[in-house]
Amino acid sequence: MQGKFVFVLDASGSMYGSRIATLRAETTATIADLTEDDEFDCAAYGGQFPSTQNYTVFLWGTLLPATDGNKGSATTWVNGSSTNPGGMTPSYACLQKCCQVYPSDLDKFFFITDGYPNITGSSSQILADFPGWWAKFEDCELICVCIGGGGASFMQQLAALAGGTYVAA
Repeated sequence: MQGKFVFVLDASGSMYGSRIATLRAETTATIADLTEDDEFDCAAYGGQFPSTQNYTVFLWGTLLPATDGNKGSATTWVNGSSTNPGGMTPSYACLQKCCQVYPSDLDKFFFITDGYPNITGSSSQILADFPGWWAKFEDCELICVCIGGGGASFMQQLAALAGGTYVAA
């Protein structure tokens, strides 16, 4: 891997237990492999963040170099309270916000969840609106990672819309 990366992490209540453990382990392992030539950021989303922008909490809200210090900060953040599971799954609001926040020259956009959206918009609403949000990312690969399989169909369709990759975890 090399380039500019975003990790969008489901921190909704259904991620409790082994699912959040898997999300944290895989995300931090991937971040550890980044080099100082790479840039990255993380965002967590869940119904427990209603007062934030679109139910989303950002590590930085911008891409920063993958220095040892930034990777350490990210690892602490991913393993901390920002990804403590709670609330419903506001995927619609989060995806919309992240597509607005991050630059068009992104290389990989990791979207990790365990299920279907159930607040702020349905999976069918996301599938209808996502192509418009995603249009600015000409060379970015969307990687949809489904932990536990509950939203496999939705995640497969989302990946296909963007010409991306679906991964079952």
